[in-house]
Amino acid sequence: MIEMIDERCSIEETDEKLSIVIEGTMERKHETMLFAWLILWLILGVVAFRELIYGGVSANGEAYSPAIFLAIKIYLVFWTYFLFKIGRAFLWSRGGKELILLKDNTLFVKKAIYGYGRSREFPIENISTPEILAKTDMSFQDQMESSFWVVGGEKILFDSFGKRFGFGRKINDGLAKTILKRVNKRLKMIKKAADSVEAESD
Repeated sequence: MIEMIDERCSIEETDEKLSIVIEGTMERKHETMLFAWLILWLILGVVAFRELIYGGVSANGEAYSPAIFLAIKIYLVFWTYFLFKIGRAFLWSRGGKELILLKDNTLFVKKAIYGYGRSREFPIENISTPEILAKTDMSFQDQMESSFWVVGGEKILFDSFGKRFGFGRKINDGLAKTILKRVNKRLKMIKKAADSVEAESD
């Protein structure tokens, strides 16, 4: 049976698995701002590309110098980077989804946009106990990723093979606690069952 936790999150739990789905939707005002920013950014890029391809004339009627063309090229590098960031964030708000699945002694985490995305697999015996990222522990990068125009901001973190991973992008504290409680409860059950099987084999 699927249990709706809030408008963004649903949980399905059976004897075989725990499945959590988190939608990537954001507040309407943020989505509107992001869309407006994306359109404006595209217009600025088109203007810059036009100047680069067809050349340009300065206010006094002289052709652009090589330095100006170099500046345009540098600008377009940054423009491309931020276009990717903004576009990805907008697509995530429209069709982004996180799937967290605990099944067969494995934690699966998939982050997809309109169904396209990579699924990671983590053997349960090789992950730390997941925990919520405290605001006091947030680095500058964590604070940047919590911005509405960036895809990121995972709230629940765990370690595996010396690297840190996470899920629960931009969820509130209440939802993070609910998800964490269900995940950790399931992890304890799985580890307890594994220990029992190991003890019987000995």
